[in-house]
Amino acid sequence: MCKIFSVERTHLIETGQRFFDGYKKFQNRADKLEVTVIDLQVKLICQNPDIKIAYILSDKKDPSIYFSYMDGYAPELAKHKKGIIFYNDKFVYGLIGDKTIFNDAEFKQVLEESKSKGFKDKVLKFNSKNSVKVAGTPVNNILSFSAICPFNLKNITDFFAKNNYNKLWILIIN
Repeated sequence: MCKIFSVERTHLIETGQRFFDGYKKFQNRADKLEVTVIDLQVKLICQNPDIKIAYILSDKKDPSIYFSYMDGYAPELAKHKKGIIFYNDKFVYGLIGDKTIFNDAEFKQVLEESKSKGFKDKVLKFNSKNSVKVAGTPVNNILSFSAICPFNLKNITDFFAKNNYNKLWILIIN
């Protein structure tokens, strides 16, 4: 440990504590910035008349941030009849403000065909709902959906391109 951290043995505990404290502080800040990025993405979609549905290749290992925060954007997406989809090779999460602008049955079939090798014979767990509650008030006629499974991204991306959805880029600063 002394070699790895380049510290003397007597300073290992305080160095480890600084790393731990820094990790907690910066992880909390990073989580807040992630929510800010999602907020800005939704605002961009809603204010741009050329975007109906946008898709974003997510760098997240799981969709938990989307499950936690996206329902709150349902009223805004419904008002503007817009949608946003986050996806990667492990999951797909979408929130569409008007269920008539997205063919979820066709998309579910694309996802079924996009399952990675070794998962072709397993049942795809595709969850969808047409209503969410925001601050106790229902937002109806929307489409919220998710699927968690290893995917071939090309099929999914091709579906988005075929339907003229807009790709949004995530700026990652290291």
